Amino acid sequence: MDEGEAASWALGKHVQAEKKDGSVEYGTYKDFISDFEKSFISVDDQNRARTELENITQTENMTVDQYNTNFKALMARSGYSDPDEHCHKYKNGLRAGIQLNIAQSGNLPTKLEDWYIRASSIDNAVRDSRENLKSRNAGSTKKFNQQAGNNNQVRRTGFTPNTNTPRIAKLTPAEREKC
Repeated sequence: MDEGEAASWALGKHVQAEKKDGSVEYGTYKDFISDFEKSFISVDDQNRARTELENITQTENMTVDQYNTNFKALMARSGYSDPDEHCHKYKNGLRAGIQLNIAQSGNLPTKLEDWYIRASSIDNAVRDSRENLKSRNAGSTKKFNQQAGNNNQVRRTGFTPNTNTPRIAKLTPAEREKC
């Protein structure tokens, strides 16, 4: 704390803590934290956190666990006393797919902590399924390419399109005007 506001604050606290006999009495750790927060945390921090809570959303690349961390931090800064009253803020910020999965799973969570757990488990399951599909598809594509490499012939499926089916043509501009 050699520069700026922190240095000035520390010097002021030191001067206040000095006694006439030369000893120093800083007080309790709780007093220090209280003084520190009053000095360095914006008066509007609580209101800013509440505003951010109204607008928080889980972005496409964000996991539910990351969203949970952001939401919990804002809840702590907001000063709201009962987090369970804010389940709707949490739910509305989740990606639509997660919301839908939770809604379709049956009984909706009523406590915020339960929302965190349910959303996280669904997100993790979806991400695991995607990874499994990717690895499975990568393996089958590799196997197909190896088979195709050994056999240079194109396989015939026996399917021939029906050429007697009438084809629908696009309307000409003149025909469109008649409509």
